[in-house]
Amino acid sequence: MVTQLTQSAVEAKVALDAHRGQQTDLEYGHQVRSFAVRFVVCLTVTLFLVAAYPLYGSAQTITVAACDSLPSSIAKANFKANCFSDQDVINQALAACPAGGCSVMLYEGHYDIRAVPGTLGGILITKSNVHLYGVGAATQLRLADNQKTNVIRIVGDGLQNVTVSDMSIDGNFNNNINDGERSYEFCGVRGTSSSSNPLQNITVEHMVIKDSYRLNVYLWGTNVKIINNILGDARSDSAECITGPCEISGNYVEIASASGYGLGSDTADTVTITGNIVRVLRTGSISEAIFRTWGGRYRNVLANNQVIVDPGGFVNMMFDIRGYMNIITGNVVRAQDTPPRATSSINGGSVVTGNFFGNSDLSFKDTTTGHWPILVDGNQFFYSSIVGTLPSGLVMGSNAFFPALAPSQSPTKAQTPARIH
Repeated sequence: MVTQLTQSAVEAKVALDAHRGQQTDLEYGHQVRSFAVRFVVCLTVTLFLVAAYPLYGSAQTITVAACDSLPSSIAKANFKANCFSDQDVINQALAACPAGGCSVMLYEGHYDIRAVPGTLGGILITKSNVHLYGVGAATQLRLADNQKTNVIRIVGDGLQNVTVSDMSIDGNFNNNINDGERSYEFCGVRGTSSSSNPLQNITVEHMVIKDSYRLNVYLWGTNVKIINNILGDARSDSAECITGPCEISGNYVEIASASGYGLGSDTADTVTITGNIVRVLRTGSISEAIFRTWGGRYRNVLANNQVIVDPGGFVNMMFDIRGYMNIITGNVVRAQDTPPRATSSINGGSVVTGNFFGNSDLSFKDTTTGHWPILVDGNQFFYSSIVGTLPSGLVMGSNAFFPALAPSQSPTKAQTPARIH
């Protein structure tokens, strides 16, 4: 920066000299002095900024290398881990962020993450305006055995503008079994305020997170986003948000063992769950529901998601829509073709339109007692049906059934459809 500034000064001086013959001595001297003052002020500001951030540079990116990072990465890293309790070095890098925030980049390699006593976390983000990121799946964090903690914990009084991205997390759930003392503090990434002021603008994106004993991603706050991740097994939920507004979109979820829920919300309003693909492998199962919105909460959109269950896999419910004012549209869901059948449950004040239900029945649990309408229109039920008692607020549009229903059949009767072969 200083070199560029000096070169610019030389060029400017040459330009002044070129016009020397067209000016009086007084005019030329005044122009030179004016230029000199501007140059000195600009150079002083530049030198101050460089001096203020001598280690990390003006971009404020702090770098950390693992013990097995590339030699070139280790050579230029600001902090160097040793493949044991690497959360200590990463937390030192995060602590070095100035009050205005910074980025902390983890180079490729393996990072051993252990519990920091008294914190319920391994890696701790306690400041606003922080971006913790890696170089993609080559940055690998693994929770060590018997740590029983969150791999990354975002915690503070109403923290804002925190992003975690571009790395892989292995929650090692087989060797971090919950003993009941910390409940939901066994997550891949957990974000929670330390006060009544909610977290704001928290994003988890472009991550690979699997095998968390509780949730892979668990975010409490407003404008929280769980987007464009690859998520694997979790003993409770793959991803969930609380408070809202919240966006869960563009994720690929693959379930290979026993899990509770897929993607959803808990005590959150204004939740958008869209563009996700959930695949349950032949060894996988969802004991509760793929998608859930919480009871007594409002304004939820579930759109353009796809669910497929491989032969041998199991899903109990596709949609567990407990809240109100819900839009369920453009989803394609295909459940197992063997009993017990997968169902969906819809609450009052909902619109269900343009969905494809395969081997998956639709039912209702209207806690508004019919006061709020439920519109069901433009859906295709392929070897599926509408089952149970219809609520008084149901508005049935034109839906397609295959095989077609006989004229005497009514959606009020529990059908026993065939299955997709």
